[in-house]
Amino acid sequence: ARTMLRANDFWDKEKGAPLLRRNAEFLPKGEPLPAELADRVAAWPGLCGADAEVDPPLEPSAPDEAADRIFLRDAERTFADEGHRQRMIGLLGRVWPLTKDYHQGLGYIASLLLLLFDEETAFRMLLRIGRDDKYSPGYWHAAPDAYVRDAMVYARLAEEREPEVAALLQQA
Repeated sequence: ARTMLRANDFWDKEKGAPLLRRNAEFLPKGEPLPAELADRVAAWPGLCGADAEVDPPLEPSAPDEAADRIFLRDAERTFADEGHRQRMIGLLGRVWPLTKDYHQGLGYIASLLLLLFDEETAFRMLLRIGRDDKYSPGYWHAAPDAYVRDAMVYARLAEEREPEVAALLQQA
């Protein structure tokens, strides 16, 4: 299955997309990822255990209108193309039965995974990092106390140890 980045028309469809406004040429337009980066990305599913089947499988759940509205808004804040937005909404909707909770940060992780992986791999990775306490526990809740705490620690460390990086992050 194709990833979003490998689609021939991706960059045309996503020109000006919020997700890519700060790309700074990190992801090369219309070219494959550099080999070293592609190798690192290809290892991600195995590193988080998403190279195996999802266990146990999730039962389909009834749609949640409030969650669907939030997914739509986050997709609009991420992608310019309606088809890409729908893929993101669909992926988040598949993960929703797992958590019944959501934080916008998970939407950004989902969109990054959709850029780099097929939807099934992205789904398994989101489930693995969402279910396993080993990976960012508490980050994807509507009130993400763990995320906020770690972000504050990171900001303070950056200010103390890498003030130029901290200044750039403040401008972003």
